[in-house]
Amino acid sequence: MTHRFLRTVLLLSVGLACLAGCARRDAVASDAEDLRDDLRSAGQRVISETEDLVNRARD
Repeated sequence: MTHRFLRTVLLLSVGLACLAGCARRDAVASDAEDLRDDLRSAGQRVISETEDLVNRARD
């Protein structure tokens, strides 16, 4: 019975570790997507502001 109990505890521990790893991976992926979107927005703002400056310089 002790062997069976230890095996069950070990399997539950491994299962919980896997679930925690999946949750962490999803959080990191979400953060990476947010960062990518922020960088894309910042890049678009830089392009827009640069175009505005170029247009003002031409006028």
